This record gives sequence, C-alpha cells and structure tokens, in this order.
Amino acid sequence: SVVRFIGEVCVARCLVTGASGYIGRALVPALVAAGHVVRAQRHRADVPGPAQESFCADLSQRFPDSALEDIDTVFHLAGLAHSRETPAAYRTVNVEATVSLARAAMTAGVRRLVFLSSVKAALAAADPAAADDYARSKADAETALLSVAQGGAMDVFIVRPALVYGGEHGGYLRWLERWVQAHLPAPPEGGERAMVAREDLVRLLVMLQQASLASPATLTVTDGQSYNARRLHRALCDARGLRPWLPSPPPGVWKMACRVGDLVSGQAAGACWRRLQGAEPHRGTDLDGLLGFRIKRSFEDVFPFSTPPAAPLAAYPQLITHDCEGLSGIDAVGQTLALKRLVAEHLEH
Repeated sequence: SVVRFIGEVCVARCLVTGASGYIGRALVPALVAAGHVVRAQRHRADVPGPAQESFCADLSQRFPDSALEDIDTVFHLAGLAHSRETPAAYRTVNVEATVSLARAAMTAGVRRLVFLSSVKAALAAADPAAADDYARSKADAETALLSVAQGGAMDVFIVRPALVYGGEHGGYLRWLERWVQAHLPAPPEGGERAMVAREDLVRLLVMLQQASLASPATLTVTDGQSYNARRLHRALCDARGLRPWLPSPPPGVWKMACRVGDLVSGQAAGACWRRLQGAEPHRGTDLDGLLGFRIKRSFEDVFPFSTPPAAPLAAYPQLITHDCEGLSGIDAVGQTLALKRLVAEHLEH
C-alpha cells in the first residue's frame, strides 16, 4: 500500500475523477485539507482548488494508465447527469467507463474505489421500465462494478446520495431557484423527496478513504428529512429575501400550467408535473451505527433565513387602498400589474 502515516494521520494518494464537477469542486480541497495528496481528473474545465496534480482526460476514451500510478484510493465522481443525452452516451460514460476504470485500478494495485452513484439507481434496479436513462445507467454501473470487484483485493464502496444541495447547485434546485427569482407562486403540496447537503456528502467521502468497512458496501446517503417543492420554495424565498407576487392556485390550475410548460419546452407530456410532484422518498443507511458518521446539515441550515418575514398583506389595507385609488381608469390587466408592482415593492422594503 502507498498509504503513509504521519503521526496518527493517514496520508494517501487519491485520484478524483470529475474533479471540476459539482461534488468534485468540494471534495478536492476537503481531501487536501485532510492531509491527502490529490491527483485530479477533469474533462474540460480547470480544476479549482489546491489539487497537487491535475490532468485532462475524456472518460469515453481509454483512461491513461499513468493516472493510476501510486494511487491508493480512487473517487470516481465523473459521469453524465442533468443532461439530455442518448441512452448510448449514458452507457458509454456512466457504465463502460466505470468498468474500464475499475479494471485498470485493480491492475494498478489501487486499494479502494469509491463510486458516486445515485439513489435513482435503486429505483431503476427495482423497476427498469419506469426509470430514465440516467438511472438505468447508474444501476448498470453498480452491477458491473460489483461483478468486476468480486474476488479481487480492491475495496469497492458505492455511495448513493439523494438530491444534493448547497453551493452552486444544478438540475431540479436550479430550476426551483429560477422559479423563486421570478416571484412565481409557491408550488402545490406533495412530492416528498430525500436530500442531502453537499458538505455532509463530502465529509462522508473523505471518511471512506480510510474507513474500516466490509467490502463491497452500498451506502444510501440522506439528511433524514423529507422535503417537498413548497418547503424548498419557502426556504429559498426566505434565504433570498423574496416573496411570490400571487397566492398559489388550486392543483387543477397547476396541472394545466404544467401541460403548457411541456408543450413550450418540448418535453414529454407530464414531465413538468413530475418535476413538481414526483415523489422520491429514500431511507438512508444508518451511517452513525455503521461508521460513527452523523449528518449535520438540513436545507434550511445551508440556505439560512436572511430577512424578517413580511407582515401579512391584510395588515396594510390603508396603504393598498390609498395607492390604488387612481387606478379606476385603467383596464383590469393594468390594475393587476400595478397592484403586483406595489405588493412586490412593499414586501421588498
């Protein structure tokens, strides 16, 4: 093993694939801060942070053997996500590249491989027909990885995070962030989903570098709470100091609006509604009992309340009546827009 100990601190050489991605940008500095030496693989973007070595490689091509020289632990984060790719592209990058990397790592004598999968893999494994191409590719990658590692000396840990929040998030949360910035109404109730803070996920990945855990192991990571679009919308509104301009309409109106959204965006029928109401509840692995690891953050911790809540609109009847007195000569649409501007300015102040 190339692991060295300085005092009681384990110092290892780690390869991080996808180091310029959403998780990689946080993992690389965390590993370095823990005393490890990091070799970072990127696809196009530069790798920010303090990686001691970095190189550019396309995972759809052969992975360079030199990248695995003297490496103790591989954190395989790279893959296709949040993109409209073909099934073949997902298979090439998320499945075949993962298998190729695992085989090369075993040949190079790598001690441990940590594969970042997704909770969607569990859904795809249970019902492949109901899963999307991304989920099926992650499930196939897990199966192939476990097959490759069977009987080998390399530890394989599969990490299935729920929806990750914190920092410059993308996908569903970026879409919801834009929703909040546009002052749109709070989404309807429903659509419970599991989530986890990027900070907690990265702490777990760093711990897995030297954790005493039987291999292979699959860990589902959540913060133990249940979120829906309305709760997330409220938290983002509080954090950004914004408020919706209109109350939330009945579910029937939402469904009609989602159908229009599907037509405008060219998505399959029901895609917008599933994004709003799709339930993804997952029970996380007992990480405390297994590793002594405790989740510290919730969504509201990561996006703290930044402004005092605005008083109810009903508390200001005189202000609204006075400012709207001169609007009788304008058409109904004009009155609505003027009142919306008034309410927005009032809540902002």
